[in-house]
Amino acid sequence: AKGAAQARGQRIDYAALPAPQRLAQITAMVRHELATVLALAGSADAIPADAAFSTLGLDSLTAVELRNRLQ
Repeated sequence: AKGAAQARGQRIDYAALPAPQRLAQITAMVRHELATVLALAGSADAIPADAAFSTLGLDSLTAVELRNRLQ
């Protein structure tokens, strides 16, 4: 999956990471891409890690854009 790390020229082998670190890395990547899709003025830190997408204003169009960014 392409993500924030790959956009910065880094490649992360998620499968090689210990489970807690893998979860943290993937959560950070999704939050970063979601902040970009939702055009949040702040950063990914503005998105709670446990927030449901529906509570963040994600609709079908932005969901597709997020999916495309994560692929």
